Amino acid sequence: MYVNAEIITESSREWTLPESAIFQDSDHYYIFQAAKENEGSRAFEPKEIFVKFVRNGFTAFALKDPIASGTLIAQSGAYFLMVEMKKK
Repeated sequence: MYVNAEIITESSREWTLPESAIFQDSDHYYIFQAAKENEGSRAFEPKEIFVKFVRNGFTAFALKDPIASGTLIAQSGAYFLMVEMKKK
């Protein structure tokens, strides 16, 4: 019998998002911040991040540039947002 297990030896608070909320372009990683609202729809802009580690479908990261408290961040669909942004 075999078991896959993780042993946690320390804990820390990290910024995390689901993997689907992060877009990789070459060796750069991005999340999407809500920028403005027009007639019920939001525009998003990419923010570069530094990935620390990925575990159980979530990515821990550090922000390259600070963002304001309360800023809305896309929780999924990063690939779709980047494709749509590159169309324009």
